[in-house]
This record gives sequence, C-alpha cells and structure tokens, in this order.
Amino acid sequence: MHRGRSSLKGWLAGAAAALGLAIALYIGAGRTPPPAAIAPPSSAASLPERTTAPLASAPARAPLPESHYRPAGDFAAAMQAAIQSEEERNDDRELFAIGYRWIATAPEAALDFVLNLPDDHTSLLVALVDEWTRRDPVSAAQWITRLPDGTRRTRVLPSMVAAWAESAPADALRFATSLPFDEVRKSAIVSAASGWAQQDPPAVLAWSRQALQGAEQEQVNTQAVFAWSQHDAVAVAEWLRQMPAGPAWDSVTNVLAGALVDRYPALALSLAGNIADPKLRDERIENVARRWLASDRAAAEEALIRSDLPVEAVSRLLR
Repeated sequence: MHRGRSSLKGWLAGAAAALGLAIALYIGAGRTPPPAAIAPPSSAASLPERTTAPLASAPARAPLPESHYRPAGDFAAAMQAAIQSEEERNDDRELFAIGYRWIATAPEAALDFVLNLPDDHTSLLVALVDEWTRRDPVSAAQWITRLPDGTRRTRVLPSMVAAWAESAPADALRFATSLPFDEVRKSAIVSAASGWAQQDPPAVLAWSRQALQGAEQEQVNTQAVFAWSQHDAVAVAEWLRQMPAGPAWDSVTNVLAGALVDRYPALALSLAGNIADPKLRDERIENVARRWLASDRAAAEEALIRSDLPVEAVSRLLR
C-alpha cells in the first residue's frame, strides 16, 4: 500500500459512516494550506496564557477529617508500623494512606522521612509528591529542585510535572522548560505536554511544532493525537493533512490508526497503509487487521480481499 489520494479512496470505498468520508477527504486531498480549524502558529513558540488565578490557588483538595491530623512523631511511628506490616503482608496500602494524611499537614517532613527510609520506597515518594503537587504545586516544585541527581529525581520529577499539568499545564510547562538541559528535563517537558494534551491537544501540537524537534516532538505529538482522536477524529485528520511527509507523519499516523481501529477499523486500515516506513506500516497493518478480524471477521475479510495489499500478506492475515 502506498500513501496517496487514490489508495485512500480505494480503502474508504466500503466505509458507510459519514466520519469515514470526512476523514478520507481531509487526508486524501492534496496538502493545501492548513485548514481554518487550526489557527496558523505565531512566529515564535509560545505557551498558553497563564490562568488568571495565581499558582498558589490551584484547586485545593477537601480537608481531611480532624481526627487524621496528628504530630509528626505520631505519623513517623505509624509509618514504621505500616512498613513492618507491609513486609509481612506485602500490602503497601496502609503505608500510602498514612503518608497521604501526613502530606496534608507537613509535606516536607513526610517526604524527608520517606527519603531516609533504609529500603527503597521510590514509588511511595512519587505518589506522595504527586499528591502534594495537586495541593500546592509551587511548594512541591521548590522542594523537588533540591532533590539530588539520581534515580529518585529521575522518577519523581516527570511525575510531579504531569500532576501539575492536570490543573495548570502552562505553569507546569514553564517549570519543565526552566530545568537544566538533561534527560530529566526532556521527560518533564513530555509529561507536562501530555497533561496539557488532555485539555487542549490542538494547542499542544501547534506548540510542539514550533518548540520541539526530533524524538521529543514525536513523543508529544503522539500523546496529543491520541488524546484528540478520542474526541474528534475528523479534526485530527484535518490537522494530519497539513503535516509534511516524513518520520513524524508516520509516527502520528501510526498512533491515530491504533486509536481508531476499534471504532473505525476501515479508516484505521486505510491510515496504516499510508505509512511510508515499511516496517512500521506492516506492523500497524497486521495489528489493525487482526483486531478487526477478531471483532468482525466477515467485514474484515472483505476489506482485506479487496485491498491492494500483496496476496501473500492477505493470505497470511486470513489464516
């Protein structure tokens, strides 16, 4: 199969859904100027406007019952008891429950306690930092910048940025881009952009096109396209039509095909067939075909037989 207008029309001939026709027209058409639905980017990469509410006023969690509040020494003793219980029962839920309450009253004390535990509790640290971030992102960000380099920082920082992006993606992204240039910064930027993509995927894609490149841009684009496809597949296809050919197009198309296969398998197969990279194309075609055959074998068989896939490939898929 080959990426082009005629092949897409051939694949979409049997699609009865109006969405199928819309996507076929959007993607199959020549790469004319970008559609009006996506505003052209400004000359400089920009982040979304800061929300009118100050950072410190991020959505607050409901206060915990008064009975849960206790002195730090009590929390520490309870945590030690929970650790012993965890070792006996292999169940860390009680440990997290105590840490969750401690974070609400004395977050730095709680995190310092976890950091100084003799065994590795990085997963607990990540969960507690995320919870603090949702309550007070600025303070959490200030604390995390003091965390020394190492495995804990590598895991905690991107997760913290993702938690921040749930409520204030612009602020989370500003923080991520202010970090020193290293792999942790890259992960933090992708995490922030992924959180932003849940709210405004077109804006993420526009920003990514201007501000990122290479693998970093590819990661952000795929996250945003997947999130967008869950709500408006036609708009994603419209955006895809304006993308230049190349590895980035292939990567995004691959993600979109995977996201659409359960709802619009004919379209997913059409998209997969237009991926230029042979290995990626063949893998996605096989994935889409097998998922379609499992859900509606008769329709999938007819589509595959009528396709312009090599006979050998169709025969292997139908076995």
